[in-house]
Amino acid sequence: MLVYVLILISGLLCSTLPLAPKKAYHRPALSILKSVGKSHQEFVNSLKHQIFCNVELNGDAIEAIGFDMDYTLAQYNTEFDLLAYEGAKKKLCEALGYPEDILKFKYNKDAFRRGLIIDKNRGNILKIDRHKYVRKVYHGLSHELTTDERKKTYGQQVASFTESNYVNIDTLFLLIDAILFAQLVDYRDKNEALIDKTYEQLYKDVRTCVDLCHRDGVIKDTVISNPAKYIIYDPNIVPMIQKMKSSGKIVFLLTNSLWEYTNVVMNYLVHGGIDSKTGEYKYNKDITEWESLFNITVVGACKPSFLTDEYLSMFKVDKDGSLHNIEDKDALNLNALNVNRRVYQGGYWQDLHRMMGIKSGDRILYVGDHMYADILRSKRTLGWRTCLIIPELEHEISIAVNYTAMSQEIIKLRQIQYDLDEYIDLLRSRDRMGLEVKSQLKDAEAKAIELKTTIRAKNDFYSAKFNTFWGQLFKAGYQDSRFSKQVTDYACLYTSKASNLHRVSVKRSFRPIADFMPHEFLENSRNLGLF
Repeated sequence: MLVYVLILISGLLCSTLPLAPKKAYHRPALSILKSVGKSHQEFVNSLKHQIFCNVELNGDAIEAIGFDMDYTLAQYNTEFDLLAYEGAKKKLCEALGYPEDILKFKYNKDAFRRGLIIDKNRGNILKIDRHKYVRKVYHGLSHELTTDERKKTYGQQVASFTESNYVNIDTLFLLIDAILFAQLVDYRDKNEALIDKTYEQLYKDVRTCVDLCHRDGVIKDTVISNPAKYIIYDPNIVPMIQKMKSSGKIVFLLTNSLWEYTNVVMNYLVHGGIDSKTGEYKYNKDITEWESLFNITVVGACKPSFLTDEYLSMFKVDKDGSLHNIEDKDALNLNALNVNRRVYQGGYWQDLHRMMGIKSGDRILYVGDHMYADILRSKRTLGWRTCLIIPELEHEISIAVNYTAMSQEIIKLRQIQYDLDEYIDLLRSRDRMGLEVKSQLKDAEAKAIELKTTIRAKNDFYSAKFNTFWGQLFKAGYQDSRFSKQVTDYACLYTSKASNLHRVSVKRSFRPIADFMPHEFLENSRNLGLF
């Protein structure tokens, strides 16, 4: 066994980075697609639009399909991010007296990712795995903690990371907070005389300023004035909704945005703006009012309170945004509602269920981007079926497929490491029995150290292809990341954008790939020829 293992190690340790194996490793699906004439890029593109399944779901049993708006139906570009980033910088200086050097900060959209955790007390940003072990830590943006520093700081106690000093980045909106906070941490460390504040106070100031940008019109008023500059138009949104309704599904919009903003954004998503030459809508000219696409629209929903607070009031919303009390919510149902005006603000989930005539939560599929407010709460509290929108998925898939060979090489090395560890354990047992194996044991232990160093270097190189700072979205080291566990636990389905649902029948049944325990993975991997 030792000869076998050492021969494999010797050959693999000699390979250089980047890996360039003679054999290309592809999933079976790739071979199938290529055999029917699909190119590699066509295969990658098809994967980007796939709908992935964690929990079996029968589309025919779903009676209603609901959508969030921001970052779900409406995808925003970098210009939108800059509204909050630049606006918050300005408020930090003008309203809170921060040095004007802050205005020189540059936006880096790749600095942080969803699933990370902000440690407000220490000025750190963490990435943890599904077991809540801290795998990577940056202090600000300039210093990555060493293994010893990381273990000394976070290895002495078990944290749930829901404590008040931690902030979970569970929505794309919070990436702006993370970037500004990290930059302020670095600046404060170098200029303590200019900023005499704790890290916790720095975060509080950042949150205050970003929140002000959302509330005082810096963001929304600007988008309203020119939606085409900030919103990515998706031509498949309208056909998707129309197909769902024509198939007998109730379709509803449930968003935290208020009517004025929702009206502009949805109007743009449906019509793509006004043609400057004709003065008419660019697309879907037969749809005079976007609200007609939905059976029910709820704005200002205040999720997650919409899912938990039964005392929230519901109002009827007029076209001009004026609100009217609803005296008898028990009388609300689809047949009694005005055909052309089914727009409401606020309320409680039971109001929505009552209007749709649905009693069981598992008859509703809700599509959203916010892990906590859209997905976790709706599934835990109401039993809604859930579809999480992960725009980052397209990038993750593209890198993973293009570097499949590199990933497979690391998996092979890890299996050799596993076999070598077993053999070292056997040699140690024989050594304790008094057998003459010290030379072999010394040689094997030296190879194990060398192999560990090589695997780490190769895995770091591979991970950096996804993101220079944080690596893969769904991995933390060799384990699934906390974000990955949340996706698995709370999202029945997940995909890169909402309009991907247009590519499948509303009656489509989704079934997950079989789960594997570690012992099953090893057995199946050997059978498939991976090891």
